[in-house]
Amino acid sequence: MVRPAPGAYRHRLVVPTSAPERGRCCEVLARNGGRQPGDPVKAAKAVVDVTELAAPPLRLQLGADAIERVEAKLDLVRRELDRWRHVALSTAL
Repeated sequence: MVRPAPGAYRHRLVVPTSAPERGRCCEVLARNGGRQPGDPVKAAKAVVDVTELAAPPLRLQLGADAIERVEAKLDLVRRELDRWRHVALSTAL
């Protein structure tokens, strides 16, 4: 099973016109609609292609922004692990 982790892909989002129905998320999506760097057709093809592999990846980041988010998370986890390693190791018998 492949778990795609897409970045921002182009779309045409229909946003309600009345203010109470719109949240910040919808406003951002509507404002950026059609200008995202990712091509949804290429993303779909990549997902299909990797599912046909004998050993597909568990996670598949799609787009530079998705890779940047994962790398930032890995950096954060590494720093936290380094900072608290001594506590983790102190729990051994």
